[in-house]
Amino acid sequence: MAIFISYRREDSAGYAGRLHEELAERFGAGEVFRDVDTLRAGQDFEDAIRRRLEQCHACVVMIGLGWLKAQNAVGQRRLGAAGDYVTMEIAEALGKPDVAVVPVLVGGAMMPATEDLPETLRPLARRHAFTARDETWEADMDRLAAVLRPSAPGAAASASRPSGGLSRYALPALVLLLVLGAVAWFASRDTSDVGRVPLDPASDVGRASSDVGRGLSAPASDAPDSPAYAIDVPASMGEVAHGDLIYAVVAGSVQRRGNGMRVWLRIRASNEGFYGANFWDDSFRLVAGGQTIAPTSGLNEVLERRSIRQGVIRFDLPTVQRMATLRISDKDRSGDLPLDLSGNGSPPKHDEPDPRDALSHAVLTSVVRNESPLLDGDGVATVVMRVSRRAFVNTQRITMVVKWSNTGRYGIATGDLTLRLAAGGEVLAPFRSPSEVVEPGSTYIGDVVFDVPPKVTTATLRATLRERQKEQELMLRQ
Repeated sequence: MAIFISYRREDSAGYAGRLHEELAERFGAGEVFRDVDTLRAGQDFEDAIRRRLEQCHACVVMIGLGWLKAQNAVGQRRLGAAGDYVTMEIAEALGKPDVAVVPVLVGGAMMPATEDLPETLRPLARRHAFTARDETWEADMDRLAAVLRPSAPGAAASASRPSGGLSRYALPALVLLLVLGAVAWFASRDTSDVGRVPLDPASDVGRASSDVGRGLSAPASDAPDSPAYAIDVPASMGEVAHGDLIYAVVAGSVQRRGNGMRVWLRIRASNEGFYGANFWDDSFRLVAGGQTIAPTSGLNEVLERRSIRQGVIRFDLPTVQRMATLRISDKDRSGDLPLDLSGNGSPPKHDEPDPRDALSHAVLTSVVRNESPLLDGDGVATVVMRVSRRAFVNTQRITMVVKWSNTGRYGIATGDLTLRLAAGGEVLAPFRSPSEVVEPGSTYIGDVVFDVPPKVTTATLRATLRERQKEQELMLRQ
């Protein structure tokens, strides 16, 4: 037995049926076990499950939206309850070191946390989860089969049943004979010229030989390019801010090309300032495999004041990498954004403009919700109306909405109110604040914006107005 499918019927029966069909097509019908298809009438359920698990090499645990909280008729959670067959299946599989246990998330489910699982199932939370989506089902099944195939060494052979005419064993046997013949030919040929070919370490051949010498897997330099796939981009904490310039990765794709890979990243750049800025390759570097790699896209545009623009940055990596860091720089500042370069099986998306608004990646929280008086006197009153926090990878932006009220006879300047933020051992001035004249009998509302180190949790607002002073504590993060 090669592959065992564990699922809860009321949670993911439909997905389990589809998965069974896909795996049976790839491994053979006799190599995939699912209770409704494989159990005989009158057969002891628990005994059958245990015997099947003793034969399997992989256990696929299907987790849908109702998997964790499913209840029995009396309202008790089924997972972990005595006699629950799903708990029994997974616990049995986890207890066998030679069985690969693969959680497969369907229907938009998330991987349960360790503390949400019963004691016997907690090792499941440490298994790398696989997500299967309706819109990319076929590609996801190909990827899942590739994950399961090393865990089921007998699957291909067991699936090959003679069915009349040419035996299904014939093709594997023919391939084996061809491979043995090729090996014999290479062993007998004259290799006296091999040592005369110098290997340039910087060349594809040199890199492949060097990788093989270190025990790494390196494809031949003339290997065909693989299809391009989309990558998962950060859904939150995915923005880098440098003053008025804000960058977010909204889509990405990867493609294996010979020994290396090509990476495309669609970047949304926002300019909240009053002057134009460069939107170009020079702002971006990809750190991967111990190297810092410059883009090859040739992007060189102007990002106009108060505008948003999208562009595609392209990187060519000399080796295949799973993880990388996108470094976004502006003068002497930089912000690092981690990226997972594992293709998710979806078609590439970097060529498609992202229709979402500029705050789609933003993490916004409220620091002060209610109006809080600051200072007043000599015909002027100031109030903090609210304070919000926007989290970036490299900073946290604190925006204070302040109201100035002029009850005097002469105009006042918003600059008469001085605001500073004591945070992280520093006293910070705002990087953006209004410079307006408030006429008599009128009010003005404007933003005072600070950038605070990302790990700071508390700060003190210090306000000064015509020799009057006040301090107010702020809890930036709970």
